[in-house]
Amino acid sequence: PAGAEKAGPARAAAWPSLSAAEPDGRNYWSDSHALCTELRRGPWHGYSTSMTTVHDIAAFLLAEHGQMEQTKLQKLLYYAQAWSLVRDDAPLFDEHFEAWKYGPVSRAIYRQTNPPSTGKAIVEWPLGNSDKLSDRARATCRAVLIAYGKRSAAHLSDLTHREDPWRLARPGLPLDAPSTTVISLESMRKYYSNEDSR
Repeated sequence: PAGAEKAGPARAAAWPSLSAAEPDGRNYWSDSHALCTELRRGPWHGYSTSMTTVHDIAAFLLAEHGQMEQTKLQKLLYYAQAWSLVRDDAPLFDEHFEAWKYGPVSRAIYRQTNPPSTGKAIVEWPLGNSDKLSDRARATCRAVLIAYGKRSAAHLSDLTHREDPWRLARPGLPLDAPSTTVISLESMRKYYSNEDSR
């Protein structure tokens, strides 16, 4: 995000367009749906993972993927949380996401970037400890990286704009309107558990 969300007037904006395929020709939208469906069919539904923090997950994603800008990290964290809700019927971490105009944002992550408005790549996340992740949490995060890791930050923001959890948290708001409404875990679990959602 370019800056913290603030209340204020906002002009109406059209929903962004989203290409079905990335420049390499792969359809990650389709691929991610297939992966999420496969995870749901695994024997772990209802299994509770060891609770980690959003900082621990951020540290793991950066270690596995390599450096990235904050917007992309925010969206990967969001999808990791969503997929854990589907795969294990439990969240990976307690910290919540707010429905900012740039898509879901964890304020716990946002407030630790210095300064938060820069697009400078983040190399590591010292506040987190990736060793705290369970094998299941690692597997979920790696699956998310397979599905979303090659997408750009802008593409991931556009993707979240098209999905119900972010939209339901912003009823009646234009695309570029600020908001700090929390995206509910239940809306995430329900949407990403639905085979027809994407």
